[in-house]
Amino acid sequence: MQDTIAAYPGEQDDFHVETVASLPDAQHLLAGVVPFDLIILAYNMPRMNGLAGLTAVIKAFSHMKVLLIEGIAPVEVALQAMGLRAQGFLAKSVTAKPMVKTIHFVLAGEQYFSFGFSEAPPEPKQAFMRLSPREMETLGHLCPGPQTRKSPVCLTWPK
Repeated sequence: MQDTIAAYPGEQDDFHVETVASLPDAQHLLAGVVPFDLIILAYNMPRMNGLAGLTAVIKAFSHMKVLLIEGIAPVEVALQAMGLRAQGFLAKSVTAKPMVKTIHFVLAGEQYFSFGFSEAPPEPKQAFMRLSPREMETLGHLCPGPQTRKSPVCLTWPK
């Protein structure tokens, strides 16, 4: 997923994109010599630990802008992320061109909140009504799908 997300901005002349496999890998990359202006973190990426990982990145790299991306997080998580000084919260379902516009918007100093999140979970379909609570729990663990190999995206922006 992140390779796809990174591909289009990486084709732009004014972006340099790096992807890594986990939050510690992102922190190591961000602490390196190459300065990054924007960090795109996936809420459920390996070793992110949700908003705790976001808080750690914002604290350690306060001079960088952070955009959180997720497809299944409730709106409360997005609001909490914005309260923690994330510059944006973007749905994973965003297509390439709007994503690049969002990146430009955030780099210009604005905050962006994707309105693709529902306030309440959808009502279960009739077929799911017959499932036991344990079956529903198991299904809930399967629905998010596999973790992506390369989650965070770090972008440089020429000064």
